[in-house]
Amino acid sequence: ITVKQYTDTTKSISDNFFGFHIQGNNNTVKVGQEWMITDQGVYNTNPGQGWGDHYLRLDIHGDYNDIIHTQRTDGASDGQTSYLNVYADYNDVYIQQRQGQHSINMTINNDYNEAWIKQEGQGSHSATITLSGSYPTDLYLLQQTSTNQSYTLSQSCATIGGCTVSVTQN
Repeated sequence: ITVKQYTDTTKSISDNFFGFHIQGNNNTVKVGQEWMITDQGVYNTNPGQGWGDHYLRLDIHGDYNDIIHTQRTDGASDGQTSYLNVYADYNDVYIQQRQGQHSINMTINNDYNEAWIKQEGQGSHSATITLSGSYPTDLYLLQQTSTNQSYTLSQSCATIGGCTVSVTQN
């Protein structure tokens, strides 16, 4: 677990929350919140102008999950929210939220999923995603621009070899 939260104390809003409940073994978690983290897990060494409302609640009960998560308001109090539950093993998840009002609620109930989710821009973007089934899912979701975007997925993969979902909302 590595967490770096940054708030410029000269601003009046400084709500960077982080919660976690990890019960499994050998999980890797990075959080960020105003620190940008690449999908390779590299932290930006200069968080820059930061403040705002962030919130993340993370539960992982499984083993060998790699989670990278970053939320950045870029000098505004727009607020990001994110929940993540995993309860399974061998999942790789990358989430990035930047700028506007964004919210992600993700639940993973099976093994070996790979999820890449990015929400950015001044629009209000939301996503509610559940991955389950007998086989894993590779998920790519990009929501961007100033237009509000919303996406809901309840995926139960029953395809031998796994499933793939790719969504871009501009």
